[in-house]
This record gives sequence, C-alpha cells and structure tokens, in this order.
Amino acid sequence: MVNNIVILCAWVSQIAYALCFLPQIVTNYRVKSGNAMSELFLVGYLNLHAATLFYVFLLNLPLAYKMCVPMQLALVLALVIQRLWYASASEAKQLGVVYLANLAGLVALIPYGSNNPVSFGNIAGWGTVTLGFLSQAPQAIKIWRERSVAGFDKIFVYVLLFAGAIEFCGAVIGGLPLQTKLSSSRVVSFSLIFLWQFKQFFKRHAR
Repeated sequence: MVNNIVILCAWVSQIAYALCFLPQIVTNYRVKSGNAMSELFLVGYLNLHAATLFYVFLLNLPLAYKMCVPMQLALVLALVIQRLWYASASEAKQLGVVYLANLAGLVALIPYGSNNPVSFGNIAGWGTVTLGFLSQAPQAIKIWRERSVAGFDKIFVYVLLFAGAIEFCGAVIGGLPLQTKLSSSRVVSFSLIFLWQFKQFFKRHAR
C-alpha cells in the first residue's frame, strides 16, 4: 500500500513539474517576451534540471523521475529559446554564447558521471538543492525590485506548488534521499513566496 502511494506521488508530482512550464511558455508567446523570468532563474533552472537528470539516472530513482525529468529539461530549454527568440539580435547573440557554453559544460560531465555513478549522483543531488535556491531566489528578488509580476504566469506557480507538495509527501512516505525532501520543500516555500508577491504586486499594478 505504502509503495503504491509513493509511486503515485512520484508520477503525479513529476508530471505536474513538466506541465507547470506550459502556461509560462504560452504567456511568453502571447506577450512576445521572455523577460518576465530572471536570467539567473533560467540559467539556474537549466542547470537544476540537468543536475536532476544526473541524480535520477545515476542513483536509479523511480521510473516516474526517469520518464518526466527529461521532459522537464526539454521544456526549460523551450523557455530559454523563447528568451533568445524575443531578445534583440545583439542580446540574443551574447546570451546564446553563454547558454551554449553552459550546455557544452554539462555534456562534458557525462563521461565522469558514467564512471562514478554513486559519488557523482549524490553530488548532483545536492546540486539540485543548491541550484533550486540559487534560481528561485533571484526570481523573487526580481519581482520585489520591480514591484511587478507582469509576464510571470500565476498558473505556473500554482502547479509548481502542487507538484512540490505531492513530491514532498511521497519522499517522506517512501524514504527517498534527503536531497529530494529538501528540494521539494524548497519548491513549496518559494511557490508560497511567489503567490504572496502576486497578491501584493498584481493588486498594486491593477490600481
């Protein structure tokens, strides 16, 4: 029974993590801009999901993670492409070099990870905790400084909160690694911060 609950939580949370990006992708397309997200948020999320990919496959996490995390990474790449597509030519060129160098560095880590699955898998797991904080905190700071949530999709945050809460419950019940528990609790915490910011700054913007 417990095992079934853990499996269900894993599937629901990971599918939700993938689906949460779709509203933001649609919003970016609608407003023809990728500037609502902090650059550090995008860079951090790209590396966060790449680290999660190493973590999931090297430490042999449940199938739900193996199936959904690659989709999540692909959708983050879609957000990155939108950021470059809607930027000016000079800005897109500069940012494109940064993102390509970032991706090349991640690919270069594959041989080391394959040869040292347990040690590198654990490092990647802790990397997800650190990168999660380093990506979501700049987004909260950006919103606070600009006093605006314009272009930042609220449904994205709601689905993110739901996914984090479900993942945390499954991780606790199933005894998943500490990194997963910390990562999911961080998702919940920042989602609540974002929702509070929506309440504060959307109301102010509407006035």
